[in-house]
Amino acid sequence: MIVRSFFRRATTKIYVLLLVTIITVVCILNSSNISLNNQIDKIYRYTNLFIVSTKEDAYNKLKNDSRINNTRRAIALSSASLTDAMVEDDYNRNHPISWTLLTYYAINTMLAYRDESNNLKNNEIAIGLDALTYSNSSNILDKYTGKEVHVAYKEKEYTFVIKELYDAGMFSEFKIAAPTYDEFLKEEERFIYTANINREKYQDPILKEYDQLRKYDEDKIGAGNFNDEREEASYEIFEQYKIELKNLNIATYVLYIIFLLMFIIISKNILEDIATDIKLESILGYNKTNIRINVLKRIISMYATNILISIVVSIISIVILNKINNSDLIVFNYNYYIKVTLFLVILNIALLPLANNKLDVKKRRI
Repeated sequence: MIVRSFFRRATTKIYVLLLVTIITVVCILNSSNISLNNQIDKIYRYTNLFIVSTKEDAYNKLKNDSRINNTRRAIALSSASLTDAMVEDDYNRNHPISWTLLTYYAINTMLAYRDESNNLKNNEIAIGLDALTYSNSSNILDKYTGKEVHVAYKEKEYTFVIKELYDAGMFSEFKIAAPTYDEFLKEEERFIYTANINREKYQDPILKEYDQLRKYDEDKIGAGNFNDEREEASYEIFEQYKIELKNLNIATYVLYIIFLLMFIIISKNILEDIATDIKLESILGYNKTNIRINVLKRIISMYATNILISIVVSIISIVILNKINNSDLIVFNYNYYIKVTLFLVILNIALLPLANNKLDVKKRRI
């Protein structure tokens, strides 16, 4: 009865409406924040490559570093051809697949990885083209199958036959058969690893930290970023997302401040509204403990109702937004609601002195 009568009041309904609105709006902004961060990180991971080339093995450090992923060991294969063209008699004479076009590690040098799928024979090679080159050459890729690639490794020349060409993302590469790769490794005196840095903010700290691994002049530590006009690799879209995220964060912080002020004002008003009830309960013989319990029932039910209603409203709103905008906002942002609940609990504890002042009543005789 106490809680029911409390919710019948017009002021209580207004408080619920206000708090549900701001909690829901902040939830949607928070989900948008997460979505934008994910998009930014996705583009950054796709367009960056972290390279560690050292005489001492850095594998354990790389593998245990949560800031990076996709750690792979590589070997460097150089061109043994007299021309820049990667294959002889390239079908695409105007825009041949060349060493200059594909290399980034060093002049006329490609990084080669072990074929973990075991699809290649010892004399076969798979060429991973960067995504843009792969897309531009997609209609003639079959023309390269069976052609020879001449490479040099440790001052020895080797001839491989192209088994396939595939999309390697932003950074071109070779794949060679596992037995051949393992034989090459026996002659290797250096450890070359590549990986992807998960977030842009990690890049500078990682480069600074890993630079300490350089013990010899030929050791190399670096990170490269390549972009093109495609949406998943566009620098313009990447920067636009960052601007949107900055504006979104400002709006979210402003709403957090409004939420805090609104909570304080509403909590104070709630205690003012139930002051008469407190006096009446005191006259009717309720002791202070029972009065406190009744006040807590009203306040807890008030904020529990706000959270539950805002969860339902936010889920419905986000589902509609995802469908209309073809977005991927988190439908149920449970981390946000855990934080809101803790936020409300902490603020209620902070407001206990104010509540105790209101509850400091004496019995009155009729």
